[in-house]
Amino acid sequence: MSLTFDVRELVRIAIIDERSGVQLYRKLADQVQTGRLRDRFRLMAEQERRHEERFEELLKGLPESAEIYKHPDEYVAYLEVLVAEGRLREQSSRGSGAAQCLDDLAAINTAMEFERNQLGLMNEMSEVLGETENAVVKEIIAEEREHLVTLSSAKRELLGA
Repeated sequence: MSLTFDVRELVRIAIIDERSGVQLYRKLADQVQTGRLRDRFRLMAEQERRHEERFEELLKGLPESAEIYKHPDEYVAYLEVLVAEGRLREQSSRGSGAAQCLDDLAAINTAMEFERNQLGLMNEMSEVLGETENAVVKEIIAEEREHLVTLSSAKRELLGA
């Protein structure tokens, strides 16, 4: 048996996550001590804002035929978990995670966790979107991966490694 799933829900969650990423990076930029890290966080906030806009455009352009995909029950259940977790994130503020960062290292670790979560959602989205829409997602995935590389480099610099 296969269930149906509205793939647009994943795109809506991606929009929410990108918007919260903007907030997270702006707050982290305001509280870190290292000027270079502050600049990196500001740049990432701007990139997350552009990702949000791209996902909004993607959502508007999804054809009606993209509304429902049939998948095995267990995969649909997994996608529904991703959507439910995204809705929970929408109700909480990513900025509150920034407030709990006691130092620059904690800020980097918080940002890295955010990026890993983003990549997980986007990789699943790329599995269910059509070829045209998937091109946008793959470009954003590449940028999010670059965020992780940048954050890892900042972490090594901070630790003197």
